[in-house]
Amino acid sequence: MSAKYLDVPFDIHGGGKDLIFPHHENEIAQSEAAFDKKMVNYWLHNGFVQVNQEKMSKSLGNILLISVLLKRYNREALRYFYSSAHWRSPIDFSEENLLQADDSIDRFYQAFHQIEKLAESRPGEEPLKEGALFEAVNKLEPDFLEAMDDDFNTAQVIGKFNDFLRLLNQSLEDNKFKKKPGAAGLLAKSWQELKRLGAILGIFQESPAEYISREKTRGLEILGIDRSEPEAQIQARAKARAEKDFARADAIRAELSAKGIILEDSREGTEWKIDRKKLAEKSQLSGGGR
Repeated sequence: MSAKYLDVPFDIHGGGKDLIFPHHENEIAQSEAAFDKKMVNYWLHNGFVQVNQEKMSKSLGNILLISVLLKRYNREALRYFYSSAHWRSPIDFSEENLLQADDSIDRFYQAFHQIEKLAESRPGEEPLKEGALFEAVNKLEPDFLEAMDDDFNTAQVIGKFNDFLRLLNQSLEDNKFKKKPGAAGLLAKSWQELKRLGAILGIFQESPAEYISREKTRGLEILGIDRSEPEAQIQARAKARAEKDFARADAIRAELSAKGIILEDSREGTEWKIDRKKLAEKSQLSGGGR
């Protein structure tokens, strides 16, 4: 079949490490004897997919369905998770590892959302062309290509992206930097460069505002909270504060916090987000995913 559709030799043949012997060695012997030429140019043998340190297999009954995973985790978090390990190495589906990937993707989008708002307030600004962030954004593509040329080393790429995110967050926290002419343009360029390179791995492709809205909805569903409750409670708290009933205002904040909703006050008003620690307590793979 492979000879019919791909001709011989064909470039890539993949499979798990457990297929090297005897399966693939038998394939080579049979095919090269039949065609009297090399069968495959490159053999790619991936590491095992594991669940809590055990090989994922039907016989062990520990198969995890993508449909179940997507109810609990952002789809880009799963791609990030896959990319965080080298393809030749084992990859372990554990609650801790998946939640860590989910949190990592969220940190990127929280930064992107801040950049999006800043860029909207200063549209069309030319990027600043000096400083640590300017140098780092110009190194992103060369570092990405170097890692991918090194045996598709996506794990190294993820490490480089996280190093860049730390610098990005430092810049976002530096009010003196953000006031500089061109700072908003440079931050926007940094976000777009991460989006461009991330597209190769299938990550960083959503609108930050849409991501945050959808993640709020997903979080509320997992926590079992009605969509209207956070906004209603924020309005009730604002009314209590206006009436100087600070005890009631604090009680509302504490009540929401206990349920997994964090309130953040600023000069623009009060926003809310999901407490990801509470979300982690509710996000369990055991049961329906097997």
